Amino acid sequence: MIAIRPQRDNTRHWAVLVGIVTVALALRLYQLGVENLWTDEWLSLGDADHLGIVNRHRPLFYLLLHRWCRFLSVTGLLQAGDGWVRLPAVFFGVAGIVLLYLLGRRLAGTSAATVACLIMAVAVPELDHSQEVRMYTMASALTLASLYMLVWWVQSDRLWVLGLHVLLTYMAILTTPTVIFGLLLAGFVALTWLIHLRNWRAATSTLIGYGALLAAWWPLNRYARMAIKSGHLNWIPQPPKWALVSLHNELLTEALGNVHKFQPSHLFQTAVAVVVLLLIGAAVFAFWRREPEARPVGLIVIWFYTIAVATYFTSVLGHPVWILRYFHCAAPALYLLLGIGIVSLWRRGRLVGLLLGGALIGLIAVAAADYYRLPVHENWRSASAMVAQEAASEDVVAIAGLKGLFKRYYHGRGVVGEIAPGVSEGTKQADALLADLLNQIPFHTGRTWIVVREDPRFERVGYLQRFEQYLREQRVAPRVRVVPATHGQLDVIDFVSAVTPPNVRNSSENKATKDDQADRRL
Repeated sequence: MIAIRPQRDNTRHWAVLVGIVTVALALRLYQLGVENLWTDEWLSLGDADHLGIVNRHRPLFYLLLHRWCRFLSVTGLLQAGDGWVRLPAVFFGVAGIVLLYLLGRRLAGTSAATVACLIMAVAVPELDHSQEVRMYTMASALTLASLYMLVWWVQSDRLWVLGLHVLLTYMAILTTPTVIFGLLLAGFVALTWLIHLRNWRAATSTLIGYGALLAAWWPLNRYARMAIKSGHLNWIPQPPKWALVSLHNELLTEALGNVHKFQPSHLFQTAVAVVVLLLIGAAVFAFWRREPEARPVGLIVIWFYTIAVATYFTSVLGHPVWILRYFHCAAPALYLLLGIGIVSLWRRGRLVGLLLGGALIGLIAVAAADYYRLPVHENWRSASAMVAQEAASEDVVAIAGLKGLFKRYYHGRGVVGEIAPGVSEGTKQADALLADLLNQIPFHTGRTWIVVREDPRFERVGYLQRFEQYLREQRVAPRVRVVPATHGQLDVIDFVSAVTPPNVRNSSENKATKDDQADRRL
């Protein structure tokens, strides 16, 4: 299942790969700095400045980003535009395509590997992760490098290859621990295959290597548990019943394609899912017929679907962890399956392979056009411009938790402050939490501006609607405007302050206390 001889590449295949890499690089550099930084990117820059406890189990990307930001600061490019801090993600995004080619040709041959690389070059989630200050492309590249060395180790039985595989695996885990289950699964499959071949020396060496890997990871496991206990995953909703089916098209289009008023077309997504399932079925059929390029389909199916099914049932039966970017390191397995399916159809009937392969690339291209056309993440630049245009010097602009990110794009006269909104799953504490939020805003004589980033916790309790209703109950007429995006929106709420000055409020509270004491004495 693993011991497959790689096909010999000729000059034409390498030229095609160079062309694919060139297209991938151009797509990742296109509009690199047009969309503003979003919440997770801002958190990455903060973690690069100060490595918090909850991130000590994944420090590698932040250490690299810290050095990169220092270089940009010295050269004066740090404030030149958002695109500069995203360049490391571009590099690893392109490197991942080359590594997928090396892994794919060793498993399934040059043709299937080339088609898989073309799909990876244009897939919308790959474009998105390559244009953000996050660790996902780095983790994907390291994962592919680790798997490539693992397959090489099984085929060559060279100890230095095993050592390099273990090192790359550890580096991938230190980039994001979500890759650990897929990599341990790959190691288990390789160990099983070595035992099946009765290669006891290689099997023993693999066990020792993975034992050293887990021993090195174990001290960092404490920080990983602290990160989960601190509630960093409590915003993830449970997956819908059809999540396992929709995962295929979302890993290719990120639910974009014919988007109107920020609502994706369900018909478009259904079309993508149908084409993808047909191609996967073709790959499985070729595996059943024992066609040469389809021999590793069983291994690839285990790689992709074990992670998907395990994540789904963990989310349904335990703590929800179903979120698209957590599958980023498993997505290359889907690309390989699709590449094998297209190649097998092409060899049985060129017209069918051409139609389905062309349909898939065309549908992904339509989704990619929406990716470049629409704001994908929160549009802080537009929200700050809206406030700056209308806010006066006596106004207060209160930002819910992301003051620094807002001020990066804000050039207005209003005084910018920060508030921390509380979230209640029920309605009993809602009024108290909203009152506490207003009490965090200092006394001022102008208008009050509140900028809130919507997230699933707010959506579950109808935060915006409840806040607007609460203000009206306090005889305040708010003006609510929404700055939309395909993944996350910003709510801009402004109203004339009806806040009592602190000294008046304190004197009133003291008077009420004295009156209560007098009533008790009477």
